[in-house]
Amino acid sequence: MVAIATTLTLPWGQADITVAQTIKPPKPPARSVNATTPSVAKPDQKLAVSPDEWVIHTEAGQLAPTQNQTAFFDIDQVDTADEPDVNFGRNFRLVPGLGVPRPSALQGLNFLPAVRAGVPNPRGAIFPLRLEALNVGGKGQTLSLRALAGADVLGLDLSFRDPQIGTAEDGLGYAVNLFGLSHEAATFQNGRQDVDLSTGNNPHEIRFGGGVQFFRPIADNTEIALGLNYQSIAFSNSQFGSRRFSQDEFGNALTASGNSRDDLLMLNITALVDARNDQIFPTQGSRLQAGFDQAIPVGAAESSFTRLGLNYTYFVPVDLIRLPETGGTLLLNIQGGLIPFDAPPSYEAYALGGSSSVRGFETGELGSPRNFIQGTLEYRFPFANLRPGGDFLKDILGDRVTLAANVFLDAATGFDSDDKVLGRPGAARNKPGEGYGYGVGLLATSSVGLIRLEFGIADTGDTSLSFVIGDRF
Repeated sequence: MVAIATTLTLPWGQADITVAQTIKPPKPPARSVNATTPSVAKPDQKLAVSPDEWVIHTEAGQLAPTQNQTAFFDIDQVDTADEPDVNFGRNFRLVPGLGVPRPSALQGLNFLPAVRAGVPNPRGAIFPLRLEALNVGGKGQTLSLRALAGADVLGLDLSFRDPQIGTAEDGLGYAVNLFGLSHEAATFQNGRQDVDLSTGNNPHEIRFGGGVQFFRPIADNTEIALGLNYQSIAFSNSQFGSRRFSQDEFGNALTASGNSRDDLLMLNITALVDARNDQIFPTQGSRLQAGFDQAIPVGAAESSFTRLGLNYTYFVPVDLIRLPETGGTLLLNIQGGLIPFDAPPSYEAYALGGSSSVRGFETGELGSPRNFIQGTLEYRFPFANLRPGGDFLKDILGDRVTLAANVFLDAATGFDSDDKVLGRPGAARNKPGEGYGYGVGLLATSSVGLIRLEFGIADTGDTSLSFVIGDRF
């Protein structure tokens, strides 16, 4: 391996840079994935959580001015010792991002299932924060208040998490939460045909609820969570509007009951098997998420649908281009969702398209189906290592930053199931239901997660540019 090292002097410090120079270097010694993968966190360890995702999209086919950009924060955040925060003494901290430990069987403020559904579609910049009281009771419990605010989204989530019940040493823990969320859901947006409310406004989804979950490790790198969650769902013509709607301007159902509000009680089970060799920039190993949701009939809606989900990613080391400490990887991902029996309400349809689905499309633009399958083939290769000098850069980026590039191909289909959802939100908006996208991007590791700048091209010729903090896999 041949590399060039240099030092870049900046006003606030120096950075040592190593740049890859050769391809097809000698293979490094084989390394066991399990030997380098951290095991499931014990109660006295710091729990690893998946990275916060911040996405800024431009309008399809053009570079929109700043005031028209869309920002979307998702919940995947790796909680590291270098994570920027404001500490109020030893037991309190204020942290950017929502940061939810995985796996989670709770619903609420951006607590998404293993396979994503019901993705918010806020417009304009949004700001996620969480205030945490750490080690409550002296046994590692955490009390968290998460907040999300933006032009078309507002949410609060209060949760309590105990990683170990009593003195049991089997790792059994529990968590409870209460939440409220008001937003424009991608399910009802970004179609070829606009379908609004009778007032001419976009449907604004309002959810209130709470839940309880129990979780524990069941094997190396494997953890399972079981939860029971209640939600009250309604639709308004604005974020703070008091008027409620049960259907859109064409008479398509928004609520399953036909009333102004639905009750949804669900049993949720999710499992995570994480055998990657790194949490931020994995180059080998695999990650499997599986979910089972069962609606329990309550209230006038009496929803009783069943949902199954699977999300699998496999990382293959490919050292055509590598750095001394980091190699490249070929990434294969497949995920799918199935609702086999009763039809789900409109607000529980999947949202295909976007930076976490098929890149090149806007969030939810590709479809709002009942069933789907989605695949990704992506090659990532590093080309430089940046070692920041000075406290300012280290606080923001960490001790070492790997710069990389990626080339990707995404594809998904809803199996023509958009019209098999109550209210037909995808079919009514003439969403295509299937498609593919491809593109290129630049990547950078940091203490707050993987930073991605990606340019996607849809099969329709439309384009999107996304800035993302956090990996999609």
